Amino acid sequence: MSDTTGSTRPKVVGYARVSTKEQAGGYSPDGQVAKLRMYCELHGLDLVAVHQDLGRSGKNLDRPGLREALDDLDSGRAGGLVVAKLDRLTRSVRDLDRLLEGWFTGGVGADLHSVGDSIDTTTAVGRLVLNVVVSVAQWERETIAERVQDGHDMARREGTFAGEAPYGWDVGGVKGEKARPLVPVPEEQAVIARILRERREGRSLRKIASGLSADLIPTKRQRWTGTKIKALDHRDKTGRDLTAIERHALKVARGWFAEGASPAGAAAILNDRHPDLVPRGNRWSVSSIQSILKRHARNAALQIGQDPSPAPDLDQRPA
Repeated sequence: MSDTTGSTRPKVVGYARVSTKEQAGGYSPDGQVAKLRMYCELHGLDLVAVHQDLGRSGKNLDRPGLREALDDLDSGRAGGLVVAKLDRLTRSVRDLDRLLEGWFTGGVGADLHSVGDSIDTTTAVGRLVLNVVVSVAQWERETIAERVQDGHDMARREGTFAGEAPYGWDVGGVKGEKARPLVPVPEEQAVIARILRERREGRSLRKIASGLSADLIPTKRQRWTGTKIKALDHRDKTGRDLTAIERHALKVARGWFAEGASPAGAAAILNDRHPDLVPRGNRWSVSSIQSILKRHARNAALQIGQDPSPAPDLDQRPA
């Protein structure tokens, strides 16, 4: 949706989103767009485009309409973004941090307008409201992280584990049982040993990460699992777009389904025989190496009965 190009008013781009569940409940994006138009008219803003994501969840940022809106900010076509409410952008505290740091409070430095939350970063009051929102979100994230870590530490002391297995390990036992110990994954343990050895030799975190990526060693998220295979199959059957690699991997997996393999079995075959078909996921980075090193230090402290809370400052080792 284009507007007058000769306007001297500040240019903004609008964004609207409704999930599949909200659509089923009769929640229409038209109401959001009407709010955006009215807000821009009242505040003297030039609404140059409105991008929409229909039937899309706010649990992640992988949405075409949102990407188009952010591209408009990156290219300078618009200097601000207008939404009906912040939850139209995201429902994730982590993703909100990424958006604010990348496009609003830092990065591009664009203005953010949220009609329902009274946020307008061009005004002192609007910036104050946004700072409160960010502070509360950060407090919530840190509190949740502390509770999860406390639970994981207690589980380790009892010889069990709850949650997603860290790199180097898998969750053993039977699904549904309370006591599920961590079992080592040999190939991942070998990578951890390599990381520790290279760190002792004085290599920087960045160089370690680059070396692992260059050797095509997958991260935890870059390995196929039964859950990922089932999600891929569901996306294909519901008409969702797949990348070329995903489509090829699904074709291989379905071939093994026909031979009687389970999704987990097909995932193991993909990981073992098709290292070129790597699923989408995080590449090795400084933060992923730091996470492994800190977890190693915590595990060592737990094994000898020390308080694991004061983790060593791993960033101060040789660069």
